[in-house]
Amino acid sequence: MKLFANQGDIEVQAQNANLNMAAKQDIKVDSVNGKVTITAKDNLTLICGGSYIKISSEGIELGTQDNVYLKCNVMQKVGPATQSKTIRLNSSELNVKRCAETD
Repeated sequence: MKLFANQGDIEVQAQNANLNMAAKQDIKVDSVNGKVTITAKDNLTLICGGSYIKISSEGIELGTQDNVYLKCNVMQKVGPATQSKTIRLNSSELNVKRCAETD
């Protein structure tokens, strides 16, 4: 199945239940000329091979049984910041808080 829109947005909503996606092989999300934003009310968890990153209003948690590598020229610690976003499901709205974005 393929879904294309030459102009305008494509919206997929599960207004009263879960939205589940699964694939036997890869799942790929691309933004050719923009950003990818993932927003969740309670928490966002990325899991791979037993390691994970959990983002919630309580902070960011990293978990692994092996090493964590930070590959950067400079690491800076600055004060706290938050950002809010409203998720719209047609007639209802849900307010969530996101981690700070930096450009």
